[in-house]
Amino acid sequence: MLNKIALRIRKTCPETYQFLLNTKQGRYNYTFNKDKYPHSFLNLDNPVTYTGEPAPEVIYCFWTGDNPLTENRKKGIQALEKNAGVPVKLITPENLPQYIKPGFPLHKGYELLSLTMRSDYLRCYFMHHHGGGYADIKPFSHSWKPAFQKLNDKNDRYIIGYPELLYGGLAPVAHRFLDGKNYNNYELMALAERKIHNDLAKHTPLLIGNCAFICKPYTPITTEWYNEVNKRMDELYEYYNKDNSEGMVKPIPYFYLVQIFHPLILKYHKHIIQYKKLLPVLKNYR
Repeated sequence: MLNKIALRIRKTCPETYQFLLNTKQGRYNYTFNKDKYPHSFLNLDNPVTYTGEPAPEVIYCFWTGDNPLTENRKKGIQALEKNAGVPVKLITPENLPQYIKPGFPLHKGYELLSLTMRSDYLRCYFMHHHGGGYADIKPFSHSWKPAFQKLNDKNDRYIIGYPELLYGGLAPVAHRFLDGKNYNNYELMALAERKIHNDLAKHTPLLIGNCAFICKPYTPITTEWYNEVNKRMDELYEYYNKDNSEGMVKPIPYFYLVQIFHPLILKYHKHIIQYKKLLPVLKNYR
C-alpha cells in the first residue's frame, strides 16, 4: 500500500516526492564540523566583520576573450537584458579595468588562465568586491528583481541562487591541479577534499548552482572564497615560474576554481536562499 502511494506521489507530484525522499535520506541534515575535514581550506581562520551591505541591483556577465560572441550567446545576453528587470553589465577585456578596485589588482597570474578559468576568477573577484548578480551567458526567462529583494530583506542571508541540480552540477573531486609532491600533507588534503565531495553529493539539496546567483559583498562566503582563490592562484604562479628561467612555455593544467564555491555554500547553507527562477535555460546556449 505504501509503495503504491509513493509511486502515485512520484507520478503526480515529483517535487514533493523528491522532497520526501531527500528528507528520509537525511539530505537536509548537515552541520559543519571542521574536525571532519582536517587540512581543508574550510578550516582556515578568516575573521570577517560583516556589515550587512546589500547586494546592488546589477548583474555581471563575463566574456574574457577577444573572440566575438556566438549568435546563441548574443541571444542569451538579449534574453537576460529583456527579462532581468535590472541592469546587465557584460565585462570584457576592454572595460574590465574600470571595475578593478584601487589597492586590489587582478592576481599577477590572471593572464596565465584559460578563458574559462578567467571567468571563474572574475566571478569571485566581482562578488567579493562589488556584490550583485552573476550570470553565465545563457538565456533567462524570469525577472531577477524578486531575488534581489528576497536577499536584501534578510540581514543574515549572504547569497541567493537556484537549487543545484541533483546530477551533474558538482565539479570533479580531483584535488587542485598540481602534483602531490608540491604539497606538504598532500594525501591528507586530498582525503579531506574527497570527504567534502561525498558530503556535497549527499547534501546537494542544500546547495545552489554556480551558473547564476546574487551575492552581498564582503560576507564570510565571499571572503573565504576570495582568499582561497588567491591562494591557489599564488600556487599556480609559483608553479609556472619555478625553474622557468629560460622562458619556456609551460602548459597550465585546468583546475577548478569553482571547487571552492560549493564547499563554502554547504558550510554556510543556513545563510543562503534558494530561488528556482534564477535557473537559466540550459539548452542551445553555446
